[in-house]
Amino acid sequence: MALKEMMMAQGEFTKEESKETMNAVEEMWKALSKPKREEFFGHLNDIMLFLSAAEKNAPAEK
Repeated sequence: MALKEMMMAQGEFTKEESKETMNAVEEMWKALSKPKREEFFGHLNDIMLFLSAAEKNAPAEK
């Protein structure tokens, strides 16, 4: 994902929302069977990188 896309999208998340979403993604990951985890590892990595950037750059809830 390009930096420009992340900057545009980061306005969609607050720090709190991105953290909550990261927690939900981690719970879904744990619920997957080990063979399925291998299939989705690349996608999970992309999602977590995006959410980490959003958490770092997004405004806090007001």
